[in-house]
Amino acid sequence: MTAPRIAGLDVQRTRYFENQYLTTADFQLAQDYHRRTLGRHEIGAHTWGIMVGLDLVETPDPVDPTLVDVHLTPGVATDGYGRQLVSFSRILVDPALFDAFVDDAHRSLWIEYYETTARPSEDGWADCADGGQTRTIETFRLLVDPVDTTADVIVEGVIAAPPDTPADTSVPYQEIPPEPPVGRWLVRLGTVRWDGGPRRLRPAAPGRLAEGRRYIGSIASEVLAPDDTLRVARRTPTSVDDADFARFEGRLRVQGRINAERELWLEGDALRFTYDAGADEGVPMTLARDRDGAGHRLHLQLGTAAAATTTFAISAGTPSTTALEVRTDGRVRMPSGPLAIGPAADQEIELSSPAYGMGTQRPAAGATGTLYLRSPQRFAWYTGGGHDAQELEPGAGGTRRLMLDEEGSLDFGSTTHQMLKLWSGGGGGAYGIGVQPYTLYFRTHFDMAWFRGGSHIDQRGNAGGGAMMMHLDEFRLSVNGAVTTRDNLTVGAGGDAAVVTRHVIGKQVGSDAADSLFLNWGTGRSVVVGAGGAPSVLEVNGPLRVRGVGPGSVESVVKVVTRETEVVNASSGAVGRPGLWSVFWVGEFDEIQDAFVVLNGFSLADHVYNPTPGHWPHAGAIPQHVWARLIGFDTNKAWGDAFCAESDGKLEKDNRTVITVVAIGRKFT
Repeated sequence: MTAPRIAGLDVQRTRYFENQYLTTADFQLAQDYHRRTLGRHEIGAHTWGIMVGLDLVETPDPVDPTLVDVHLTPGVATDGYGRQLVSFSRILVDPALFDAFVDDAHRSLWIEYYETTARPSEDGWADCADGGQTRTIETFRLLVDPVDTTADVIVEGVIAAPPDTPADTSVPYQEIPPEPPVGRWLVRLGTVRWDGGPRRLRPAAPGRLAEGRRYIGSIASEVLAPDDTLRVARRTPTSVDDADFARFEGRLRVQGRINAERELWLEGDALRFTYDAGADEGVPMTLARDRDGAGHRLHLQLGTAAAATTTFAISAGTPSTTALEVRTDGRVRMPSGPLAIGPAADQEIELSSPAYGMGTQRPAAGATGTLYLRSPQRFAWYTGGGHDAQELEPGAGGTRRLMLDEEGSLDFGSTTHQMLKLWSGGGGGAYGIGVQPYTLYFRTHFDMAWFRGGSHIDQRGNAGGGAMMMHLDEFRLSVNGAVTTRDNLTVGAGGDAAVVTRHVIGKQVGSDAADSLFLNWGTGRSVVVGAGGAPSVLEVNGPLRVRGVGPGSVESVVKVVTRETEVVNASSGAVGRPGLWSVFWVGEFDEIQDAFVVLNGFSLADHVYNPTPGHWPHAGAIPQHVWARLIGFDTNKAWGDAFCAESDGKLEKDNRTVITVVAIGRKFT
């Protein structure tokens, strides 16, 4: 038998009968029964929050558009104790609510249940208690940035919280506290911006007027539609795709078809494909968006291991007709046809990066073009073997046949053979290029020719409109142009032959510029002109320089250089002294045999060659003696002194002597 409960904690209502004596408590109990029943329904079948309306609306100030008035629209809300908060009219948010705030900041605005009492108007009847308040007014009040916005849920005399109560804090079996101010439960309306300077409200930042609002919900295990339509939509008409309005938290199983009339978004998780009842037989298959380094990708996962039997397939017609297959073992197959890239000229195939690939180039639509292969360094051609990640390795059992390196050079490997077979000519590889040990050879049946310009003509020795630069036939090499050699050119090797030409020009060492011509340089052999027949004349158009001191040298071939200079006496105290002179011929001689001085003239106190010399009417202006002397010389200069004396030694320091210095020597180069 169930134990009796404490009456104060049970649901009670007034039980009426005839001739019953009723007190205020009986009527209060009857009223409380209906109020509490409605409250338990409000927070039992629903969750607490705003039902409708109670929006914060800004109205710009007509004088200063940077200021606004904020109104609360009519509406209804239910707090966590099941009490209704009803506003029947548009209410101005009183600036006096913000008296405690002096800065410019956003402030949260809340609504709470509130009660007051009133007395109805007199209509001929009066209460026994004169002036008593016979009405309770259920109303509300607004709060700004309350210090504490939480409320307590009391179950069995103690404060309860999840998991002992629902996480949404809508608890119909809680003990309802006494009416305000004890039973305080706040509902957030939004956020406004208060400026404490002008003591006015300003426009709130976008989206903040509705910040933190909570709306009521329904609590049920089934929602049944009486006909073919169950509609879930916004209460206020708007575009169906403006923003989110519904959320499912947890798994959702749909037994029928899902038709999405617009985009289907998957945020953060993958689209998973399974068999019946969610089975995947150990091979998960998902489709999701993720980040690949700094970029983005749509990632299709096919299992967790490489397998030829786990594939992504595109079928044509029936599932068994596969057009494209991507396998998790790294293979891509196209069993039913070729790969068609399309008409665009581009690098159509990129093998591991843009640096490796195959593409086409075309100057214009319909025009002929180019097929190219791209590699950052080398190309290689193998026969046999299998893949080896090591560069230029053909794999076990394979052979490298050809390699094109990063400099554009072809490498045929280490086998000596005729690498290039240009044409058999009916003789089996008769035309080509090959390698023998230490020998590179060119093979032909008859001629070898070198052309410049022109185009191919199938006719022997025909340059095709170009120029024949060089031709080697069965007997001779013909060069139609200059021949340059960096080493000695031997004509008639092992025998006797002649070089037949008209002109011979020497060249500089290390350069092809014109220079002296050297015959039999360093051999010690004579150069013979006109021997073995009629005599020939050696004609030299220019100076003849002969080097050598032995028998047969031409000692009479000399070079003479003269230099004229004017020498002024030097001074030493009150009298004159010999003046020093020097003349130069730098680079004009390789050797000098002799040099001497010739006296040209002298002058007292004026230049020697002055056409109107001055006259000194002085008894001491009488020349005494004049002399010039060579002291020394070398291949670059000569030097010495000279002196012109007169009777009065104090007057001779500006006297002048003109001399000519003669040098005799030879220049070999």
